[in-house]
Amino acid sequence: MNATGPRLNFDATPGLGPEKGHTYSICTPPHAVRTAEAYLRLAERLEKGDRVRIVIGTGHGACTCQGAAFEYISLVHNDLVDRGVRDRVELRWVSNEPCPGDFGIDGFEVQGMCIASIKNSWLSGSAAVIGIHPIVRNRQPYPEHGRNTADSAVEMGLAGAWLKKGLHYGCLYKLAAEPLWWHLP
Repeated sequence: MNATGPRLNFDATPGLGPEKGHTYSICTPPHAVRTAEAYLRLAERLEKGDRVRIVIGTGHGACTCQGAAFEYISLVHNDLVDRGVRDRVELRWVSNEPCPGDFGIDGFEVQGMCIASIKNSWLSGSAAVIGIHPIVRNRQPYPEHGRNTADSAVEMGLAGAWLKKGLHYGCLYKLAAEPLWWHLP
């Protein structure tokens, strides 16, 4: 799990939060432990044949950690597949994003990319790859979302795993300053 620097704001969404709400969190070690315990109890029910809906995401737009929640839903999906119970779960993503892959991030006026692994193998695995352009919202050329949704995309599945593998080796190639490394973006 990769959940760096969350700004927790459970009060911004009525009913959200492990202390005063009706939800779980993975954003602090105590939250993650309680969530893991509840998940394992749910997994036992699934192995006995129960069917459930799991909703993973974030709350109000003033909250952070979209990426951590996206990585978490990928991990849950992977675990359900490994347990052989994925067909018993309606797994849903809920987000405050204005468009898929936005993640509520701002930063540099460059293309951004997020990759979440679902399985490791480039032959049978999958990954979610999200490209965002520009990262800093720019409302002048893109008044609706502040981003060029035509240049922002989500690719899930085996193609995502191939893209992840290519990016991985491309970065290693560039880091090692191999011949013509400067041609890689």
